[in-house]
Order: sequence, then C-alpha cells, then structure tokens
Amino acid sequence: MSEGHRLLVVDDEPAVFDGIRRLCRRARPGWRIEHARTVGEARDRLERGDVDLVVTDHAMPGGSGLDLVEWMRSAPSAEHVPVILLTGTGEPDLKRRALDLGAADLLAKPADPEEMLARIDNLLREHDRTEALARRERELAEAVRARTAELEASQMEVIFRLAMLAEYRDEATGNHVVRVATTAQLIAESLGLDAARQGRLLLAAPLHDIGKVAIPDHVLRKRGRLLDAEWELMRSHCRVGHEILTGRGAMESTMRSAFAMLVGLTGRPARNPVLELAAEIALSHHERWDGAGYPRGLAGRDIPLSGRIVAVADVFDALTSERSYKAAMPVEDAVRLMRLERGRHFDPGVLDAFLDVLPAAAETVERLADQPDTATAGGDGSDSDGGPDTDERRKAA
Repeated sequence: MSEGHRLLVVDDEPAVFDGIRRLCRRARPGWRIEHARTVGEARDRLERGDVDLVVTDHAMPGGSGLDLVEWMRSAPSAEHVPVILLTGTGEPDLKRRALDLGAADLLAKPADPEEMLARIDNLLREHDRTEALARRERELAEAVRARTAELEASQMEVIFRLAMLAEYRDEATGNHVVRVATTAQLIAESLGLDAARQGRLLLAAPLHDIGKVAIPDHVLRKRGRLLDAEWELMRSHCRVGHEILTGRGAMESTMRSAFAMLVGLTGRPARNPVLELAAEIALSHHERWDGAGYPRGLAGRDIPLSGRIVAVADVFDALTSERSYKAAMPVEDAVRLMRLERGRHFDPGVLDAFLDVLPAAAETVERLADQPDTATAGGDGSDSDGGPDTDERRKAA
C-alpha cells in the first residue's frame, strides 16, 4: 500500500478532524490528512483530484454527507474515490441509503479508532488495486493505439506505393495521384461528407487507375488515338483494378495458397475500408451521369458517389496536365469544357461542389505540377474534340 495517500476529512467539528489526524499520524505518518468544513469546500478540493479516500460526517450545515456521496459518484475527479460516512444519529435506514448512493462504509460516532484505521486501510488497499488495474488498462490501450497507428501508417505506405506503380506504368506522371486525391477530398468536403469519409476518400482515390498495370505498354503509352481493339483493352483497367483491390481475380486463390504455405496465412484477409472504397472507385470512376460511360453503363445515382467525385477530380487533372497524346490545358479552358458536361458526363451536384472549391483545386495543380522530366508530353494537342475524358478522347473515331 502506498505511503503517500491523501485523505480528506469533511466535518464541521474541528475536534473530529483533529482526532482522525492524530490517529493517522501515529499509525501512518506518511499519509497527508486534509480538512474541509462543508460539502462545498469538499467538492472544491475533490475537483482538483489527488484524493484517495474521504471520511465525511453525515449531518452538517449546508449539505449532508449523503449529498457529498451522491455528487462524488457523478464527478469525474471523484467517482472512484471511496467514502466512509460517519453519523451520530440513529436513523434506521441510513446505512442502506448510504450504500445505495455509493458509500463504501458507515461508522457510528464516536468511531473506535482501531476499527476506523482498519476500515481505512482496507479501502485504500482496494483503491490501490483498482487504480493499478486502471493504469494498466490505460497503458495497454495506449500501446494498442500506438500499434494500430503504426499498422495504419504501414498500410497507407503500401497503398501509396501501389498507386505509384500504376503511375510508373502509365506515363510517370508523378504527382497525378496526389492531385486527384487532394481534389477529391476538397469536393467531398464541399459536399458535406464527414471527416472520416473524406479521409478514406483521400487515401483510396490514388488507386483509381491501379488496373492499368495490366495494360500493355504499346497501348498504355501510345501517342495519338487508340484503335478499337486497343480502346477495349484500355477500358478493361477498371475491372482489373477492381479485381486487384477486392482479391477476386483469377490469380487470387493460387497466390493465397502459395502464401499460406510460405508464411502460414489462413482465411480471408481482414476487412480494409480503404481498399474496399478504392475498389469501388476503380470500377466506377469512368461511368457517366448520362449512362454512356464504362464498364457497366451505370447512370445517375446508381454510380457510387465516390466514383462520381473521382471522375470530376481525375478529368480536371487529366485536362490540366501534359500527356504523351495531349498538351496541358489552361485551368479556365478545362473548366469551360467540364461545365459543358454538367448533367452528361458529370453529376451536376458534384460538379457544382468542385466549382465551389476550384481556387483550391487550381492551387493544387500549380503547387504539385509535374516537373519537365516526369511528364512525357508529346503530340500536337489536337485531340480536343468530344467530351473532356481524355481516355475517351483517345479512342478511334
């Protein structure tokens, strides 16, 4: 038991306090005994914390010991502090009422000194055990939080590197995935999505084109328009990305069996909300509000909101960035084309939300612009007909 316990004696009679203080000083000289004359003084002291046990009289002017016990059990600074109630009255149901309110014990005045000391010792031992358990629980909770944060950071690093893989395969456009994710988060905030959904979108959006890792270089990096067969192959990146992120591809069972043999992996992986959202985006970000998109030809609100948001962010970035088949377009011209697609390519509400945050989105384009050696710009920028989806504008006429 700790030698530095703090006791608070609440009694309007100084003699009672002096008697308890002398008793404790003789038997437990390391204890610190404090005095409060009223319930109000006791509450003020307890609100400051660092009290291990309270001994309080029942009958006092301005508030009773029962009032103090009742207050303590709802006060964060005192709810777990044990209380011994002293009484000089013979009320038959007082002990029951005191215990019902949360008092640890009730002693009649004048209390036997040895009995009082034994009661205090027992309650402080129990209080020490309770505090030690609570402290251990807090330490374990903190360790779990730290480990969880470490694992989440590791997962996010893997997700980011996976997103960069798609960009290296595509056109080494460097900051494209970061710009798209940032703009998507700005749109989500403008739409009123809560912080948690915004955070997941920010982390998931960079994986929107991960399926392009399966597209051959002669198609992915081709300058100019795509032939029909090449265009169909390019469009497949949405389904491939979805398969990669959901683990439903043809290679899934074979690879998982191999991993199980190597490292003892069993069962399905734990649910990952970010990867689930990324899979949804990968499959839906080329759908169009009017139903003319791909791969499923969804229309209107049948398209997941995440896909509708990333569609706007992705097209804005594609239009304002240099690619091998097009020159970068000024922000003003890109926005003019996108306005023409309101209600056709883009969800009107999502496009309006984007326009509300356009200054911040344009600043992101400028601040995170690709360096000259990371963009493989070429072509004559002549692919300016049709809608603003740059993948769409590369297909054969």
